Amino acid sequence: RDLNSGMSKWYVVSSSWLTAWRHYLADASLQSPPPGPINNNTLLCHAHRGLVYDPRVLFAPDFDWSRIDRLNEAFTIVPESSWNQLHQRYKGGPEIVVMSRTDQPVEAIDVDMES
Repeated sequence: RDLNSGMSKWYVVSSSWLTAWRHYLADASLQSPPPGPINNNTLLCHAHRGLVYDPRVLFAPDFDWSRIDRLNEAFTIVPESSWNQLHQRYKGGPEIVVMSRTDQPVEAIDVDMES
């Protein structure tokens, strides 16, 4: 039995990188430089080999939505198709994967700290 059956894959991206990317896209004068490789290093706690923020909280049924602004300042969760397009063009990482069922909280996080 496939344990990932019925699961959807989401990716965590640093909000500061996404902001730089959005500015680059919105610059009609073409003066802004490309954002460079995706940089999720600010989301990692290297001492504990884990994440500074736990993105699973956004999928929890009892999530306190008053915290959303603070979390959005740090990271954004994007669908797999968006991550694939961004990563194909800009490379970088590390890849932070969040697996979720549409009707259940997130069950697993996989962080590739080698990227």
